Amino acid sequence: MSTDTSRLPLPVRLYPRAYRQANGAETAATYADAVAGARLPARIAEAAGVTGHALRMRARLTSERTFPRVAALAAPLVVAVAAGQSAAQLFRLPGSTPPETLDGLGQLAGLSVTGAWITGLLWCAPLLAVLAGRWSLAKVLGVVAAVAVVVARLAWFVPRMATLLPDHLASLLLNVGLPQLMWAGLLVAAPRDLLDTSRAGRLLLPVAALVTYVAAAVGWQEGWRGAVLLVGAVLAFALGFTHRERLFPVAVLFAVLPLLIVSYTSPVTLFLGEAGLSYDATVAVSALPLIAAVVAGCLLNRRPRGAGSPPAGSAR
Repeated sequence: MSTDTSRLPLPVRLYPRAYRQANGAETAATYADAVAGARLPARIAEAAGVTGHALRMRARLTSERTFPRVAALAAPLVVAVAAGQSAAQLFRLPGSTPPETLDGLGQLAGLSVTGAWITGLLWCAPLLAVLAGRWSLAKVLGVVAAVAVVVARLAWFVPRMATLLPDHLASLLLNVGLPQLMWAGLLVAAPRDLLDTSRAGRLLLPVAALVTYVAAAVGWQEGWRGAVLLVGAVLAFALGFTHRERLFPVAVLFAVLPLLIVSYTSPVTLFLGEAGLSYDATVAVSALPLIAAVVAGCLLNRRPRGAGSPPAGSAR
């Protein structure tokens, strides 16, 4: 059935042309019913859900492909790990000095105390949204948090462009910024129909956040205690093999990798610099895990798990 796509709501117009022509009117009617009489937060969440679904279809991040399935398995871990890591930045354990905390932000990233609290609390908000059963809102909050972190880094860098080189910006974003964008990307790529919405699954998330908080705060210590975070990540990855879903270990790796990048980019860069590598080379080496994750995600999304196109009106 042909549809005048120019009259469709903006989120619906983002769908691929073939989908709009076949299902545009039905999707627009469903969207209109969902936002009719709803409050602003609900309308924003619904628009974000439709927009995310449309963009996932354009990027072929549909439920029958491998990477979206990995993202759906990783998404609950993402909200828990991100919240735990953010809490470790704001509320330090006695004697701990993790990077990017309130005490170190002036030196490492130039964030004000206000900016640190805003970005930290924003990354705690998706966990609260998931606990309330609001996955669409959690995705919106995750994207907002990641963008806020990147904007804060850029706001610090722009006034200093005359004295700093672009590789300094790359180093700052590798420490904090790009890893958070990876988390946001996993949340956006996760199809709504594949997400774990069970009560038991939600109850485990605060436990995972607390464990991440302790591991992050302790793991940022110098000496042998600095290996705690890495050991915890390896154990989490190993435990992933006990999950019934064979893709779960990959999902754990994707969810935990940004935390490892945030924790270890600075020490690795310092070590490589002391070993004689140039600053540009150390930045390039530090970027390899993030680049590898992006390449792996693209490879996992190359072919669908099954034949056929996604069904019209699949869950967001």
